[in-house]
Amino acid sequence: MTMLLEPISKLMLGHYGNLSMVGLFEMANRLVMQVRSVIVNANQSLVPLLSNLHETEKKKVLGLYFKTTNILIVLSSVVYGILAVSLPFISELWIGELNIYFIDFSFLIVMGMFVNTLIGPVYFTNMATGDVIENTKSQIIIALLNIIFGIFLGIMFHGYGVIFAYASSTMVGSMALLYFFVIKNKIVLELNKLGLYLMGMNIVLACISFIVYRYYEKLYFFDLGISLLLNLLVLWINKRYLIAIIKG
Repeated sequence: MTMLLEPISKLMLGHYGNLSMVGLFEMANRLVMQVRSVIVNANQSLVPLLSNLHETEKKKVLGLYFKTTNILIVLSSVVYGILAVSLPFISELWIGELNIYFIDFSFLIVMGMFVNTLIGPVYFTNMATGDVIENTKSQIIIALLNIIFGIFLGIMFHGYGVIFAYASSTMVGSMALLYFFVIKNKIVLELNKLGLYLMGMNIVLACISFIVYRYYEKLYFFDLGISLLLNLLVLWINKRYLIAIIKG
């Protein structure tokens, strides 16, 4: 299902937008997916360990899930936050200009894949424990919503509507997977304060950067510098708390 997500989006983008938008979407999606793959592949390496725990000590499976999620929310907030603020710089470096379509498309995809990445531990925990039906349901939801949202939003907002459908369907389907997991295991989500703070801070910084590059193009380097500085500062101040999270 998810293998068809990008081709279907490109098809709708070519219909409701234009061919140049398809090319820019390809570049934006590839950029975000490369960043996402680094985080997800590291998370995927835990599948054998989770599978072994499921066979020997089932109670520890959820403990490892919570630990992984708490580490991931910190890492993803920083990485995706800096990526979002870096988009104008990447556009100039890669395309040679501040391309509004590339930056906007990338920004929307970053939002969708940020949520999707946070739900990664659920996906891989299900794989390790054999509960793949929930993963399949999530993928079906993403695929169907992408088509439904893409058609309706594409008619109303053209190319932007298709990209928003791509990002929003990914977010909704990912949250549905989390909902299935929480209900099945009867758990209460407990996210660490550092991760939530970094998430909120980077969302604000990304939104500010999104506005600034439209009205004050040359100030985006300033936004990027502030984002890097603040993230490093917060991590440094909370380094003991961060180490405690990693150690579990």
